[in-house]
Amino acid sequence: MALDWWTLALQVFNFLVLVWLLQRFLYRPARRVIEARRAREGAALAEARRLQQEAAAKQAELEARAKALEAERTTLREAMRREIEGERQRILEEARREAAELLAGARRSLEEERRRLLEGLKAEIAGLATDLARRILEELRGPPLDEVFFARLERHLLDMAETERQELLDAGEGEPARVRVVTAAPVGEKRRRDWRHRLERAFGAALALDFAEEPALVAGLELDFGATRLRFSLAGLLDRARRDLMADVETGS
Repeated sequence: MALDWWTLALQVFNFLVLVWLLQRFLYRPARRVIEARRAREGAALAEARRLQQEAAAKQAELEARAKALEAERTTLREAMRREIEGERQRILEEARREAAELLAGARRSLEEERRRLLEGLKAEIAGLATDLARRILEELRGPPLDEVFFARLERHLLDMAETERQELLDAGEGEPARVRVVTAAPVGEKRRRDWRHRLERAFGAALALDFAEEPALVAGLELDFGATRLRFSLAGLLDRARRDLMADVETGS
């Protein structure tokens, strides 16, 4: 079969025309559409990435804010807890202080009441004891008991130093010292002379004695030198006993 070059050339020409037509009217528009679509897809993808990045940034910011808020809440809770604890401690301390003051006040009141009652009881006990002793000894008073007290007074004077005895006397130059002798009952003349003699011997000096009576002495005697008074009477003895008794009761309490 013989090759028809004209036919071949025509077909080649037709093919080239077809390719050109396809290139011009089909391929290029399709490629432009595809490229435009790809561009839109790229832009959409870029926008999506941008939005994703913004969302991630927003999320990170929100998380940071949430952490900051949580930290702030924690700080506020801790500060509030410390404030509440401090207030609680202050209230407790104030309550303890007020309770201690009330307790101390109650103790002081009780102690003061106890002291007053004890003082009254001591005074009553001492008074009863001395009154009882006074009533008993009043039955025994008389010259023999007065002589016992005078002997004690005489011994006391003899045991004193000479300077101490002279300090008791207040006499002018060449005059006897005046001494007041106080007794519970009158003293007879004979006993007065005896006491004057023994007192002058104890003092080593002449004395001018003035006798006086004080029934409250119960028994015994007291020498009144003006500035000083030596008490050797039953009243003085009972008074000392009462003070000693009160001191003993107080020590025992």
